[in-house]
Amino acid sequence: MSDKPDRPAGLWVVTMLAIVLGGLGSCGGTVGLASLAVQDSVAEMQENLQQNQPDPRIREMNQQMQRRSLEIAREWRIPTAIANVVNVLGSFFLLIGAILLFRWHPQGPTIFLVAAVVSIFADLAVGGVGVIVQQQTVAAMEEAMSTLGEASGDPGAQRMMSGVMRASGTFGLCFAVGWLLAKVGFYVGSIVYLRKGTVRSLFA
Repeated sequence: MSDKPDRPAGLWVVTMLAIVLGGLGSCGGTVGLASLAVQDSVAEMQENLQQNQPDPRIREMNQQMQRRSLEIAREWRIPTAIANVVNVLGSFFLLIGAILLFRWHPQGPTIFLVAAVVSIFADLAVGGVGVIVQQQTVAAMEEAMSTLGEASGDPGAQRMMSGVMRASGTFGLCFAVGWLLAKVGFYVGSIVYLRKGTVRSLFA
């Protein structure tokens, strides 16, 4: 719309970040759903590949970790699928809202606000399920490595393996929680910004 004033910097930031997050969320959720569909086939292929491992202890450890990881994934398959579906819808809705903001659509702020609220719940669901699955998987892998360390009779190797898995789990947890908080913070900040009268008046 040619009669609109220059776009405020804050509106530029909200719009561009929402387009990026909406696109990433839509793609990520779709990939997540596709991964669930081929989960068993991939696990079977990985198990067959383990037959080529010459060391029986390592082969048994890898098979044990894969079986336990698959069990955990199956336990959380339905919640994960539901969370990913909500994430795809919320992210797509967010992307549409951001595009409408960019095009100065009169309903752009309202649609974006609804999409941001949906995205908050979607990200909390995906993040919560993801963290639980990740922590249970790391615990299973740590147990398998501990068993391998005990079988090797080397306490130092056992401590090192346990330490590596614990550090990996801690890093993964911190990253997941940090990324979740960053996105939720953006959504909340965007809602507060777009509710300002001076911003909403630009779309009147």
